[in-house]
Amino acid sequence: MPILHPMQFDQFMQGYEKRRFPRYRYVLNAQANRLGGRGVLHGRIQNVSLGGCLIRFDASMDFEDQEQVEVFFETSYLAVLTLGTVQRRAEMNRLTGIRFTRMRQRGFLDLQELISELAARGRVEEPKLIVASDRALNTTKKYW
Repeated sequence: MPILHPMQFDQFMQGYEKRRFPRYRYVLNAQANRLGGRGVLHGRIQNVSLGGCLIRFDASMDFEDQEQVEVFFETSYLAVLTLGTVQRRAEMNRLTGIRFTRMRQRGFLDLQELISELAARGRVEEPKLIVASDRALNTTKKYW
């Protein structure tokens, strides 16, 4: 993120997504492949929410933004197979953010159960809110 003057920050953040679901740190093995099955990539989920997940792949990935993929992950008591869309990619550290778009009801119920357990442990830490005051202007500005 570029360094911005606090007055510019609100305008800058308007372009960023607003998360619909809280995300939770949870590391487990995952597989992803393009629709049409052009090879499977293996990786580890770094965090998960009801709306998607962040995966760190073992090898360099060549997904495109907005590409549709199939994602599979399982724990000792549940398995989730879902279709998703690549939302973000960071090739330097092999991270890919995937938004879930289609899932069977059983998979969704399993994911809800997992999220409920993770919610009891706590969310991924959000940035701390900083409150700065400008005594010369007699104003208080909140920014991250």
